[in-house]
Amino acid sequence: MNPDEILKQLEPLADPEYRKTVALFAPQEPSKEGGEWTTLGVRAPELREFEKSLFATLRSEQDYRAALALTDVAFIRRQRELAVIGVEALAKLKKYWEFDLLGHVRHWIPQISDWSICDTVGYLLGLMILNGVITVDNIHDLKDHPSIWGQRVLIVALILPLRKGFGDVDAYLATISFFNGRREKSIIKAVSWALREGTKSQPEKIKAYIERYSNELHSTILREVRTKLEKGVKSVKRGK
Repeated sequence: MNPDEILKQLEPLADPEYRKTVALFAPQEPSKEGGEWTTLGVRAPELREFEKSLFATLRSEQDYRAALALTDVAFIRRQRELAVIGVEALAKLKKYWEFDLLGHVRHWIPQISDWSICDTVGYLLGLMILNGVITVDNIHDLKDHPSIWGQRVLIVALILPLRKGFGDVDAYLATISFFNGRREKSIIKAVSWALREGTKSQPEKIKAYIERYSNELHSTILREVRTKLEKGVKSVKRGK
């Protein structure tokens, strides 16, 4: 799990054209503490294939500590492929998770500068909730994070628990309600995503939520969640 060795092995997989595309689909908005991230331009299928051999022998607590160290370095360097590999390696080793993992995540969050890495971290936090390592109360303060990505990561962290109806769904919805009046695109998309996923386990609660807050929620959220409740999809093509 040596970061320099991993980057060296990834170089032949890099696609310069895809590297340009990354900047378009995940435009960066660095926080005050963070800065611009770099990427080799390795496409997701190639990165997944690379991870197979890298993760094949990950089994021990020592491997977990190595993956944690790799992820810390990735966020310090702000290197996209390393961050994805680090977080996904940690996800493979959840039997070794302890509450102190949250402390590491809190150090990563100020470095986030786009939705892609934000959602990777949010996914990890969601897994931590599902595995009983943390609760929403432990991360609720992120609603006041100075970075929009710190705020979005809180919403994304609730997606997996809402999808599965795990834990205190009312507490998740109460947390999301803090963002009801927000109009930033990245927040609107995250709230819509979380509520749509919640329809899979708690359709009646989600329906009651959007009706209760219909005057506060952005029209995009209302449209997408209502369509999900009625049609089972995010949107329908015109004429259908």
